[in-house]
Amino acid sequence: DICSVISLFPALAREHILRASSKQFKEGDVLHWWHELPNGIRGVKTRYSDDFLFLPYAACLYAERSGDYDIFSEITPFLDGEELKKEESERYCEYFESDVKASVFEHCLRACRRGERYGEHRLALIFSGDWNDGFNEVGSKGRGESVWLTEFQIIVFGKFANVCKRLCKDETASYYFSLSEKLKDAIDKTSWNGDRYVRAFCDDGRILGTDLCEECRIDSLPQSFAVLCEMPDEVRVNTALGTALGELVDEEKGVVRLLKDGFDGDNKAGYIEQYPKGIRENGGQYTHAACWLSIALFRMGRNDEGYRVLNILNPIKKYGNKALAEAYMKEPFYLAGDVYYGEHSKGAGGWSIYTGAAAWYYRAVTEEMLGIKKYGDEIRINPNLPKSMNGYEASIRMNGTEITLSVRKGDNKSITVDGKREESIRLDGKKHSASVIC
Repeated sequence: DICSVISLFPALAREHILRASSKQFKEGDVLHWWHELPNGIRGVKTRYSDDFLFLPYAACLYAERSGDYDIFSEITPFLDGEELKKEESERYCEYFESDVKASVFEHCLRACRRGERYGEHRLALIFSGDWNDGFNEVGSKGRGESVWLTEFQIIVFGKFANVCKRLCKDETASYYFSLSEKLKDAIDKTSWNGDRYVRAFCDDGRILGTDLCEECRIDSLPQSFAVLCEMPDEVRVNTALGTALGELVDEEKGVVRLLKDGFDGDNKAGYIEQYPKGIRENGGQYTHAACWLSIALFRMGRNDEGYRVLNILNPIKKYGNKALAEAYMKEPFYLAGDVYYGEHSKGAGGWSIYTGAAAWYYRAVTEEMLGIKKYGDEIRINPNLPKSMNGYEASIRMNGTEITLSVRKGDNKSITVDGKREESIRLDGKKHSASVIC
């Protein structure tokens, strides 16, 4: 969530990254969630396979966008806590700071190393679940593998390798660059299903996310993240996006589904089956994932489709349609974390005022569609505008700099700042008038 404010409020993002790093155990895993208490911290230690990777993801993105690589030299403590016993899937209790401390770089390195656990398809082991917590039985016996998690590792390891290179840790950088390429190769050789990437391989060998599945025929995540992790076969990637759009986007009901079809309780995938079909993770809309689909479409130059997904997610747009509004029944000024697609509840809003959903929607609009990204002390503009949008105007106030920005479509791409051709817009504490042709 904090990644959405790195450019606007870098100090806030930095503070939270340091706070999160102190909720990591020496072995590299982290508390799945926690509560701060006067005498310590209460939280849950789990076998989930993705949450510890968001620390290096956020720290690396923060450094890339803010230019503050000194964060990796900051020292924060670990938590004390024994590894889970063989019979334990999780443990909720009170935890305390360890006497052992390390740099944020070391925290990130331990998180990456924790993720390097692979199965027979050379894909990342899912254990008690990945981003989709509901898949907590897919790999609980230690053999199940997640295609999405493997794609996310490629993103994290690539960003971390860039940081290592910047910090002159060339051997570690080379290792993670190489590992990222090996993981891409593993996905291409094992996880392509003709018009989609599969979602996971279960402990018992079953595959989730194929066109032959009666449940979870396709999952949004591997299709979107094939773009975000830069899988090399663009034909496959574009085909997968097209399949996701055709199978998961219902414009009439205003829902962008996470997966199709939902589980009915017999597949033993996990607690996802405790939800009725079409509710939350079990085949409803999870707005994080819908935003990722939009971002992926923009990055592949499919701007009209990316904009179409954004409009479906936008609650204000729902209130321009009487049927959608009556089905949605949530505030028009907040973003819901999920939208139902049940038999009698298609289009009904779920959790409201959802920070994570709003954060990813904000990034999809500002960074991907409008193309405004901050890197260090400069702003780069690379819009992906739909055909219906001829341009836009924006006021940017950042680092004491005020920028009046005008963007319009044209044949000759260029950035003009105060009448001079530039590659980017400098954040130098002054006022600037910038014109971009895209």
